[in-house]
Amino acid sequence: MNVTLLIDFGNGTKLWFNDTKVARTENFYTVTYNDVRGDLEAVWNGYPINAHLVYKIMGYGCGSTSPGCNGYWSLWVWNASIGCWSYSEVGADLVSVQGVTMVAWYFADNDPHSFPGNCS
Repeated sequence: MNVTLLIDFGNGTKLWFNDTKVARTENFYTVTYNDVRGDLEAVWNGYPINAHLVYKIMGYGCGSTSPGCNGYWSLWVWNASIGCWSYSEVGADLVSVQGVTMVAWYFADNDPHSFPGNCS
């Protein structure tokens, strides 16, 4: 199956990974990791989150211990039925490619809900 990934750096730069071929058993953390060829900084958080917290994608973002850096990556899922992006309440590890075919990472210095095209 094929999925699409958008990385929006929040500064006008957007990278689209269109029609990435994946196995039905994959999740969007794996998709992201593979699309950026491992250029990802994240920390695994076990129970109750059970997902990676992503700090940097392709060298952009804040390190987990970066003083003075307030921005962070948020995950968005495309809601095709109404044509907008919905904030993901779970981490990318828990977003299966079987149920979702397009997600976006958005970097924001403050309010992640400022993501253009969001459903709110």
